[in-house]
Amino acid sequence: MARVKVQITTPSNNVIKVSPGVSALSSVQLYLNELIDVNSAHGAEGYVLTQQADGTFAMEAVATTLSDLSDTNILNPQGGDSLVYDAGSQKWVPGGVKSVNGQDGDVVITIPSPPPTPGVSGLADTNITSLQDDQIIRYDSFSGEWLNEDLEALPAGGTTGQALVKATGTDYDVEWADIAIDTQYHDRFATNAETFRSGATDTVELYYTAKADGDGLAESASSDTPTAGKIIRRKIYYSEAAFADPDTGTWVEFTPAPADDASFATVKAALLEYLKARTGGTVPISLKQTWEEADESSLLLDTYTGAAAAYSLRKLRSLYTGDAVEVYNGSSYADIGFSNDELDTTALAAHCGSNDGFVSKWYDQSSNTNDAAQTNTARMPKIYDGTTGVVTENGKPAVDFDGSDDFFGGISKPSSTPAETMAMVLRLDVTTDQRMVGHPTPTTETGFPRFFLAAGNFAYNDYEASPTITTRALSPADTNLNLIFADVNDTTKTAHIYKNGIAGTNGSTLTKSLQLLSYSETDIKLGSNRNGGSPFLNGKMQEYIRWDIDRATNRTNIESNINTFYNIYS
Repeated sequence: MARVKVQITTPSNNVIKVSPGVSALSSVQLYLNELIDVNSAHGAEGYVLTQQADGTFAMEAVATTLSDLSDTNILNPQGGDSLVYDAGSQKWVPGGVKSVNGQDGDVVITIPSPPPTPGVSGLADTNITSLQDDQIIRYDSFSGEWLNEDLEALPAGGTTGQALVKATGTDYDVEWADIAIDTQYHDRFATNAETFRSGATDTVELYYTAKADGDGLAESASSDTPTAGKIIRRKIYYSEAAFADPDTGTWVEFTPAPADDASFATVKAALLEYLKARTGGTVPISLKQTWEEADESSLLLDTYTGAAAAYSLRKLRSLYTGDAVEVYNGSSYADIGFSNDELDTTALAAHCGSNDGFVSKWYDQSSNTNDAAQTNTARMPKIYDGTTGVVTENGKPAVDFDGSDDFFGGISKPSSTPAETMAMVLRLDVTTDQRMVGHPTPTTETGFPRFFLAAGNFAYNDYEASPTITTRALSPADTNLNLIFADVNDTTKTAHIYKNGIAGTNGSTLTKSLQLLSYSETDIKLGSNRNGGSPFLNGKMQEYIRWDIDRATNRTNIESNINTFYNIYS
């Protein structure tokens, strides 16, 4: 830039005249870069002097290209590049603009990488090693670092209309499943189901209904913990109609009923299991699960004392401290006791494992040490199946007599009493002739009551003698679970037999005497004839109690106690 020469002449009349190019006797040459308010440093050709914010002047370049602008970052542009704004650097940067198999006017914009920065693996809060294809980075709260790991692969398969749904409670565990693509089927009638459930008179914990175009489930679990002195009793029913009214519909109870104090979850699982079966499981259908509390069973022999022999898979007497049964598992013996006054099925399963278990001793709870026993392993009744588990009847453990040769002996006979009472819980597999209890044969004309099945009847009498007494019978016998109560009294010359609280009919009149003197056999048998021979019991037994006194006046209460526990009849 050419200098401007200014000449200041000697003042005249106190006036300084400055005239470019004029010579004077005395003069001072001044330049722009010598002025105090001008900063001409860093100037170059083409720069201009511009006023700054503070009022001074400085040299600045005149922008002549895009790359000269302060908000661009253009390095080595390529043909066809366009400027694309990069929010990260807040500058316009070159980017390719192309059309790739699109419509007129479509573009694909590629933005170059930002200025070099440290890689992800170089950051302070990452720990990334041995990277593989398709890995992801996931935060690890324990180490406080981001770690690389394999991406969970999606399961193969699936068909049209299916979706990935959660398979279990495990994270990322998904599977292909059908979904509704038009009218939703499952739980379509949930509102209807809840109306029926909550509006029922009884406490209905679960109500389910289904028909061809949908189903509905409503549930509200009641307590699994009974009130003191009570037990919880749940029942499950089905009705062969959709939207069946819980109070007035035609409902059929599923049997066997759930065990007392069974949990909501256990009974619900059993109820829904019926949907897989033919009976009570085809649409249209309604299911319901009810809940109630009932009086807890007291221990029977605490009230009705004096039993001569008592065998059960529940505890019968508070003062009894022994076990329920001795079990043989094919190689060893173990005593199995009680848990919460019922057979300890956990201990039984642990002893037997995958082997069958057989009862070698059924311990007497009467305090008379009158144990029922069998030493021949081939003739022991079964109590555990190595495949299916504990042998049960109506949800309670049971002893299974095979009808071929199983029985117990060693039960002491009465000494002199002329009376007897018997209570028994059993279910027969067949109704052909068989023996439940075999009493010894009298050697004189004296006799003692016996209980047996003959000609399709339950019968209870003693051997022929004199004077006469009427035999009692229940006709016909059946293969249901039954509570049998029988008593005989020599003083009143009466005998009675009841099945599930209903009296049996009169049988034939026999000459009888209930005076007990002596027997040819030494003990009473359980499950066979008096000599340990046929006909044998073919069925399951859960309880047998004998009193050598007449308890006819206590019959109703004894039956109630037994029925409350085993839930045999209404």
